[in-house]
Amino acid sequence: MLRIALKRSAVPYNYSAASKERVDNPNAKRSRALTVAEARLVWELIIAERDKTRHGPKTHTAHDTLAAVLALQVGGGGLRIGEAAALNVANIDWESGTVRINATVIYREPEGTASAGGYKTPGAYIIQGHTKRREVRDVIVDDWALDLLKDLAGKASADGLLFHSKGRVPNLNNLRRTLRGALRGSSVAWATPHSYRHTVATAVSRDEEFGIEGAARVLGHSSSNTTKGYV
Repeated sequence: MLRIALKRSAVPYNYSAASKERVDNPNAKRSRALTVAEARLVWELIIAERDKTRHGPKTHTAHDTLAAVLALQVGGGGLRIGEAAALNVANIDWESGTVRINATVIYREPEGTASAGGYKTPGAYIIQGHTKRREVRDVIVDDWALDLLKDLAGKASADGLLFHSKGRVPNLNNLRRTLRGALRGSSVAWATPHSYRHTVATAVSRDEEFGIEGAARVLGHSSSNTTKGYV
Protein backbone atom coordinates (compact mmCIF):
# COMPACT_ATOMS: atom_id res chain seq x y z
CA MET A 1 0.00 0.00 0.00
CA LEU A 2 2.83 2.37 0.86
CA ARG A 3 4.51 1.77 -2.48
CA ILE A 4 1.21 2.49 -4.28
CA ALA A 5 0.89 5.75 -2.36
CA LEU A 6 4.46 6.65 -3.30
CA LYS A 7 3.83 5.85 -6.95
CA ARG A 8 0.75 8.09 -6.98
CA SER A 9 2.63 10.90 -5.17
CA ALA A 10 0.27 10.69 -2.19
CA VAL A 11 3.27 10.84 0.15
CA PRO A 12 6.79 12.18 -0.48
CA TYR A 13 8.60 9.26 1.16
CA ASN A 14 8.21 6.27 3.47
CA TYR A 15 7.06 7.51 6.88
CA SER A 16 7.00 4.05 8.42
CA ALA A 17 9.07 4.03 11.60
CA ALA A 18 9.39 0.28 11.25
CA SER A 19 11.13 0.57 7.89
CA LYS A 20 14.92 0.46 8.16
CA GLU A 21 15.39 1.81 4.66
CA ARG A 22 13.71 4.98 3.46
CA VAL A 23 11.70 4.55 0.25
CA ASP A 24 11.82 7.77 -1.77
CA ASN A 25 9.09 9.01 -4.05
CA PRO A 26 10.63 9.34 -7.53
CA ASN A 27 7.95 11.89 -8.53
CA ALA A 28 8.60 14.29 -5.65
CA LYS A 29 10.42 17.55 -6.36
CA ARG A 30 13.90 17.56 -4.86
CA SER A 31 15.63 20.57 -3.42
CA ARG A 32 19.17 21.35 -4.54
CA ALA A 33 21.89 23.83 -3.74
CA LEU A 34 22.02 27.31 -5.18
CA THR A 35 25.13 28.64 -6.86
CA VAL A 36 26.46 32.03 -5.76
CA ALA A 37 24.94 33.65 -8.85
CA GLU A 38 21.59 31.95 -8.25
CA ALA A 39 21.52 33.00 -4.59
CA ARG A 40 22.27 36.60 -5.61
CA LEU A 41 19.45 36.46 -8.16
CA VAL A 42 16.99 35.22 -5.52
CA TRP A 43 17.77 38.23 -3.29
CA GLU A 44 17.45 40.63 -6.23
CA LEU A 45 14.08 39.20 -7.25
CA ILE A 46 12.70 39.38 -3.71
CA ILE A 47 13.73 43.03 -3.36
CA ALA A 48 12.46 43.87 -6.84
CA GLU A 49 9.10 42.30 -6.03
CA ARG A 50 8.97 44.24 -2.77
CA ASP A 51 9.82 47.54 -4.42
CA LYS A 52 7.20 47.24 -7.16
CA THR A 53 4.45 46.40 -4.68
CA ARG A 54 2.01 49.17 -3.93
CA HIS A 55 -0.21 47.49 -1.39
CA GLY A 56 1.10 49.12 1.75
CA PRO A 57 3.66 48.36 4.49
CA LYS A 58 2.35 44.87 5.30
CA THR A 59 3.44 43.56 1.91
CA HIS A 60 6.85 45.16 2.34
CA THR A 61 7.10 43.49 5.75
CA ALA A 62 6.43 40.08 4.16
CA HIS A 63 9.27 40.49 1.66
CA ASP A 64 11.64 41.96 4.24
CA THR A 65 10.88 39.11 6.65
CA LEU A 66 11.41 36.55 3.91
CA ALA A 67 14.77 38.07 2.91
CA ALA A 68 15.94 38.17 6.54
CA VAL A 69 14.85 34.58 7.26
CA LEU A 70 16.64 33.27 4.15
CA ALA A 71 19.73 35.30 5.04
CA LEU A 72 19.83 33.79 8.53
CA GLN A 73 19.35 30.31 7.10
CA VAL A 74 22.67 30.85 5.32
CA GLY A 75 24.47 33.00 7.88
CA GLY A 76 23.35 30.71 10.69
CA GLY A 77 24.73 27.52 9.19
CA GLY A 78 21.84 26.14 7.17
CA LEU A 79 19.02 26.63 9.65
CA ARG A 80 15.67 25.10 8.84
CA ILE A 81 13.12 27.79 7.96
CA GLY A 82 11.18 27.04 11.16
CA GLU A 83 14.33 27.33 13.26
CA ALA A 84 15.20 30.70 11.73
CA ALA A 85 11.63 31.96 12.20
CA ALA A 86 11.68 30.89 15.87
CA LEU A 87 14.84 32.81 16.80
CA ASN A 88 14.62 34.77 20.03
CA VAL A 89 16.84 37.50 21.45
CA ALA A 90 17.51 35.18 24.40
CA ASN A 91 19.14 32.69 22.02
CA ILE A 92 21.89 35.09 20.97
CA ASP A 93 25.29 35.31 22.67
CA TRP A 94 26.53 38.65 21.39
CA GLU A 95 30.05 38.25 22.78
CA SER A 96 30.79 34.89 21.18
CA GLY A 97 28.73 35.55 18.06
CA THR A 98 26.75 32.34 18.46
CA VAL A 99 23.06 31.49 18.38
CA ARG A 100 21.47 28.62 20.28
CA ILE A 101 19.02 26.64 18.16
CA ASN A 102 16.52 24.95 20.46
CA ALA A 103 13.07 25.62 18.97
CA THR A 104 11.17 25.76 15.70
CA VAL A 105 7.93 27.10 14.27
CA ILE A 106 5.26 24.50 13.54
CA TYR A 107 1.61 24.53 12.50
CA ARG A 108 -0.82 23.48 15.22
CA GLU A 109 -3.82 21.79 13.66
CA PRO A 110 -7.30 23.12 14.57
CA GLU A 111 -9.11 21.32 17.37
CA GLY A 112 -12.76 20.42 17.69
CA THR A 113 -15.39 20.01 14.99
CA ALA A 114 -15.67 22.50 12.14
CA SER A 115 -18.88 24.55 12.20
CA ALA A 116 -20.26 27.77 10.79
CA GLY A 117 -18.45 29.60 13.55
CA GLY A 118 -15.17 27.83 12.81
CA TYR A 119 -13.18 25.44 15.00
CA LYS A 120 -13.22 25.59 18.77
CA THR A 121 -9.46 26.12 18.63
CA PRO A 122 -8.34 27.48 15.22
CA GLY A 123 -5.14 26.26 13.59
CA ALA A 124 -2.13 28.50 14.11
CA TYR A 125 1.63 28.69 13.79
CA ILE A 126 3.29 28.34 17.17
CA ILE A 127 6.75 28.03 18.68
CA GLN A 128 7.63 24.42 19.48
CA GLY A 129 10.05 24.17 22.38
CA HIS A 130 12.42 21.81 20.58
CA THR A 131 13.83 21.31 17.09
CA LYS A 132 12.86 18.65 14.59
CA ARG A 133 15.56 16.32 15.92
CA ARG A 134 15.06 17.46 19.54
CA GLU A 135 18.68 18.51 19.68
CA VAL A 136 20.17 21.76 20.97
CA ARG A 137 23.05 23.17 18.95
CA ASP A 138 25.05 26.39 19.10
CA VAL A 139 25.95 27.82 15.70
CA ILE A 140 28.53 30.48 14.90
CA VAL A 141 27.00 33.16 12.71
CA ASP A 142 28.82 35.25 10.12
CA ASP A 143 29.61 38.88 11.03
CA TRP A 144 27.07 40.24 8.56
CA ALA A 145 24.42 37.90 10.00
CA LEU A 146 25.25 39.13 13.49
CA ASP A 147 24.66 42.71 12.30
CA LEU A 148 21.30 41.59 10.89
CA LEU A 149 20.43 39.97 14.23
CA LYS A 150 21.24 43.22 16.06
CA ASP A 151 18.90 45.11 13.75
CA LEU A 152 16.13 42.54 14.26
CA ALA A 153 16.68 42.52 18.03
CA GLY A 154 15.82 46.23 18.09
CA LYS A 155 12.39 45.39 16.62
CA ALA A 156 11.74 42.21 18.63
CA SER A 157 8.39 41.45 20.23
CA ALA A 158 7.82 41.89 23.96
CA ASP A 159 8.83 38.26 24.54
CA GLY A 160 11.93 38.49 22.33
CA LEU A 161 10.75 37.05 19.00
CA LEU A 162 12.89 38.38 16.16
CA PHE A 163 10.25 37.62 13.55
CA HIS A 164 6.67 38.48 14.39
CA SER A 165 3.57 40.30 13.25
CA LYS A 166 2.15 42.21 16.20
CA GLY A 167 3.70 39.61 18.47
CA ARG A 168 2.41 36.63 16.51
CA VAL A 169 4.58 33.86 15.10
CA PRO A 170 5.37 34.09 11.35
CA ASN A 171 3.18 32.13 8.97
CA LEU A 172 5.64 29.85 7.17
CA ASN A 173 3.22 29.16 4.32
CA ASN A 174 2.96 32.89 3.66
CA LEU A 175 6.76 33.13 3.51
CA ARG A 176 6.93 30.26 1.03
CA ARG A 177 4.10 31.81 -1.02
CA THR A 178 5.90 35.16 -1.08
CA LEU A 179 9.06 33.46 -2.33
CA ARG A 180 7.19 31.61 -5.07
CA GLY A 181 5.60 34.87 -6.19
CA ALA A 182 8.93 36.67 -6.35
CA LEU A 183 10.66 33.87 -8.30
CA ARG A 184 7.80 32.97 -10.65
CA GLY A 185 8.93 32.80 -14.28
CA SER A 186 12.63 33.15 -13.42
CA SER A 187 15.51 30.72 -13.83
CA VAL A 188 15.44 30.11 -10.06
CA ALA A 189 11.69 29.49 -9.77
CA TRP A 190 12.57 26.02 -8.42
CA ALA A 191 14.26 27.43 -5.30
CA THR A 192 12.63 26.99 -1.88
CA PRO A 193 13.74 27.88 1.66
CA HIS A 194 15.03 24.32 1.94
CA SER A 195 17.41 25.00 -0.94
CA TYR A 196 19.46 27.07 1.49
CA ARG A 197 20.14 24.05 3.70
CA HIS A 198 21.38 22.24 0.60
CA THR A 199 23.52 25.25 -0.28
CA VAL A 200 25.18 25.36 3.14
CA ALA A 201 25.59 21.57 3.26
CA THR A 202 27.31 21.58 -0.12
CA ALA A 203 29.67 24.43 0.77
CA VAL A 204 30.65 23.00 4.18
CA SER A 205 31.11 19.44 2.92
CA ARG A 206 33.54 20.65 0.24
CA ASP A 207 35.71 22.33 2.86
CA GLU A 208 38.56 19.94 3.70
CA GLU A 209 38.48 21.05 7.32
CA PHE A 210 34.87 19.94 7.80
CA GLY A 211 33.84 17.42 5.15
CA ILE A 212 30.52 15.60 5.23
CA GLU A 213 30.73 14.89 8.97
CA GLY A 214 31.20 18.59 9.71
CA ALA A 215 28.29 19.46 7.45
CA ALA A 216 26.10 17.01 9.36
CA ARG A 217 26.97 18.71 12.66
CA VAL A 218 26.29 22.16 11.25
CA LEU A 219 22.89 21.17 9.88
CA GLY A 220 21.88 19.24 12.97
CA HIS A 221 21.63 15.86 11.24
CA SER A 222 21.91 12.79 13.44
CA SER A 223 23.71 10.93 10.64
CA SER A 224 26.01 12.03 7.85
CA ASN A 225 24.09 9.65 5.58
CA THR A 226 21.24 12.14 5.68
CA THR A 227 23.61 14.97 4.82
CA LYS A 228 24.90 13.07 1.78
CA GLY A 229 21.46 13.57 0.25
CA TYR A 230 21.94 17.32 0.52
CA VAL A 231 25.16 17.66 -1.48
